[in-house]
Amino acid sequence: MRIKAEDDYWRVPFLFIVLLVSLETPLRIATGSPPAPWAAIWDILVGVIYLSEFLWHGRFHRGATALALISIPPWELLLGTWLPGWVSLFRWMRLAQTPRLAGIHDVIQRRCDQQMFPAAADRAILSGLVGLLIMHWVACAWIVLNAMEGAQSTVISYVDALYWTVVTMASVGYGDIVPDTSVERVFAVFVILTGMAFYGYLIGNLAALLGSLDAARTRHLEQIEEILSWLRHRHVPERICKDVNDYFHVQWENHVALDDAEMLRRLPPSLQVEVAVCLNRQLLEKVEFLKQAPSELISALAMRLQQKLFRPGDIIFRSGNIGDSMYFISRGTVEIVAADGIDVIARLSDGQFFGEMALLSGGQRSASARATAYSVLAVLEKNCFDKTLEHFPDMKKAIEGTARIRREQSILRSILPVSGDPS
Repeated sequence: MRIKAEDDYWRVPFLFIVLLVSLETPLRIATGSPPAPWAAIWDILVGVIYLSEFLWHGRFHRGATALALISIPPWELLLGTWLPGWVSLFRWMRLAQTPRLAGIHDVIQRRCDQQMFPAAADRAILSGLVGLLIMHWVACAWIVLNAMEGAQSTVISYVDALYWTVVTMASVGYGDIVPDTSVERVFAVFVILTGMAFYGYLIGNLAALLGSLDAARTRHLEQIEEILSWLRHRHVPERICKDVNDYFHVQWENHVALDDAEMLRRLPPSLQVEVAVCLNRQLLEKVEFLKQAPSELISALAMRLQQKLFRPGDIIFRSGNIGDSMYFISRGTVEIVAADGIDVIARLSDGQFFGEMALLSGGQRSASARATAYSVLAVLEKNCFDKTLEHFPDMKKAIEGTARIRREQSILRSILPVSGDPS
């Protein structure tokens, strides 16, 4: 049964208590020592938590089996004094809830999904947790084998047992602690095989995790390598190969390789608008004739913007071209060059825009635009702009009025230097 997200506030502390019991109880069984003074409080606390879990989920949760019910009362505290020969059994009964630890997988998986971790992250985390638990249990079992030989079980015994467990599971085996009896040798073989299986599984999960950390970047690099291999096979000069390589790396760093329209289409309609507005609203609101535009128009235009990448020296448009797009500089620098191709009229950078007259009039460009660095531009095409305005007739009239005024001003500027009498 998959744990519901709303149950996490109870499930997480409950599973944590089960994990602590699964760590503490085997050590208590292995040492065979009488419970410490704090153990009585701990046993009562565990019993209360187990009982609360049963009352809350026991009727519906398939993990609340009859076997698990026997772990609820603190038997050692209640009957240990009168039935000392049953103390070991009472301690084993406390482990009846251990299978519930399987629920940790659902909790870890959901947390990883919420934090947008790679797909293999939950398996890697779970593998590490299971590995630590297995090593602890094996160390406790080794203490029991030492007790069979009369060795005194102490804290030092646990440290030695844990040390033996780690080197044996890792198949290192320094030889300073070796199995002497047939029982110990059989147990050692079992531990070695368990270690081989565990480390194989762990390494496989870690490899999958590392491979999925940036799968998109890996695919992009593979595409670059494929293109460069083709260019070299066709004996394209190394200088051009380097320019191609630089272009694709800048494209990736600025995420221009991702088609914004395609990415947005993968989202539900409500989120499409929200994401597009978040990305582009500030750019659009800087345009003079859009400052008074309703938010619905801004949102619709934000959905129409497309990202394009230009290399240093690329001509974005030339003087005399028919204006069909307006440009917003997301990152980079652009020069506006006079019709003579020499004089620089303006230098623009991040957050600025140019070519807006194309949206108003669609006439010929009066100047050229040239990228002076790798530049990411958000492009708004005139046909998309016009189609969007059809749904906003009032705004369309206002923009047409602005376009008429701009044209008149442009004509006036072109006439005055010729016919004007300075006086």
